[in-house]
Amino acid sequence: MTHFKQIDRRIFLKGLSAGTATLGYSVYVRAGDLPASEGNPPSVEEIRRSLDSLSPEPDPSRRFEGEPNMTLVDLETDFFIAGGGMAGVCAALAAARNGIKVVLAQDRSRLGGNASSEVRMHIVGSDHSGARKGWREAGILEELRLENAAWNPHSAWELWDLLLYDKLISEPNVTLLLDSVLYAAEVEGGVIERVMARCDKTENLYRIKAKQYADCTGDCRLAIETGAEFRWGHEARSEFNEPLAPEDPGPETLGSSILFTARDYGKPIPYKPPHWARKVTKDDLRFRSVKNWEYGYWWIEWGGEHDTIRDNERIRFELLSIVMGVWDYIKNSGDHPDSANWGMDWVGMIPGKRESRRVIGDHILTQSDLMGLNGDFEDAVAIGGWPFDNHPPSGFDNPEIPPYVSVKIAEVYNIPLRSLYSKDLKNLFIAGRNISTSHVAFTSTRVMGT
Repeated sequence: MTHFKQIDRRIFLKGLSAGTATLGYSVYVRAGDLPASEGNPPSVEEIRRSLDSLSPEPDPSRRFEGEPNMTLVDLETDFFIAGGGMAGVCAALAAARNGIKVVLAQDRSRLGGNASSEVRMHIVGSDHSGARKGWREAGILEELRLENAAWNPHSAWELWDLLLYDKLISEPNVTLLLDSVLYAAEVEGGVIERVMARCDKTENLYRIKAKQYADCTGDCRLAIETGAEFRWGHEARSEFNEPLAPEDPGPETLGSSILFTARDYGKPIPYKPPHWARKVTKDDLRFRSVKNWEYGYWWIEWGGEHDTIRDNERIRFELLSIVMGVWDYIKNSGDHPDSANWGMDWVGMIPGKRESRRVIGDHILTQSDLMGLNGDFEDAVAIGGWPFDNHPPSGFDNPEIPPYVSVKIAEVYNIPLRSLYSKDLKNLFIAGRNISTSHVAFTSTRVMGT
């Protein structure tokens, strides 16, 4: 039986502003205990002034070596977060509501990562899509999901983007840098001193100094700039004595996916695929269902046998070719005559990435940890409960096998603080799919609700 402790979550968060990475912990918090913003939302004029301060007038004296057309902007804060997916958004709000000044840099024009309108993957977690009744992650993530259900009952993806933007732009302790890519870090004595981010849309370079940093990029973009150790691929079964691991280690990962949406237009909608679309047949779909057409298919997956970062353009092409081929089969094979009035109304252009690097912390979560075989963690700060959900690296290219192998986890499990910071840096936290886990444990912790 997993035991849960309730401890004041502010102890841990206040440690950020004190420059300490190991103070306190909590596992669950009653909704009434969640702090609201430290102050009233900023006025419209205050928001405008804050945004204007991020793009000062071009000044020749504020140029950066090798970047003659970019303006250098210096920022100083308590907590810098790289990555504005769900992990980064929740980290920013949690810190800001506890009086910590936050700068968050997101490389896209919207927040949410794989949950945004650009990818459109729904958030799943410990409730296992309703299979484990009574369990939800709660906290800020649940707050956002409930508010979206009330404010956006028709589930428009772009309004979900807007809700996340509103939450951060209305938080007086958060400075939001959209379309800004982190690309460098300066480290001295195991401490990150400052980082660099760039926004080519505004022609600004941001030099950011913080007390604490968090890598919520998914790809460990900040961690690799600091020299922090990371892992890629899967471990051998013998390394952590994990029955679900393969016998030998390897670089293969879970692949990426591109989703689409479609609807009934009430009149015939013809479809002609581009010449580069794959030719998909019923045999390709023997383990894949195309009964529902509204939301696309997570099993349109490819890239696990490639580098999911550096080969992203090839992965995008292959995924789009599969999407076009699957839709061609639905529309034109004759096997689905009811699709005559259906047409695609959106196709993703950004591969939804499942796996790349994982930062190594003071503890690597393993299969036995998630199964509760190693006892409780005294530094537990979060829970998970999604099953072990592994996908073959070959993805859609191998129609001979099912697109996933799912192994249920009997009870929700704890995640320790030691898996949420780098063992190599004194002030680098990690959150999201890039936390410190084995590949087997990652197949559960990777989902956005965890």
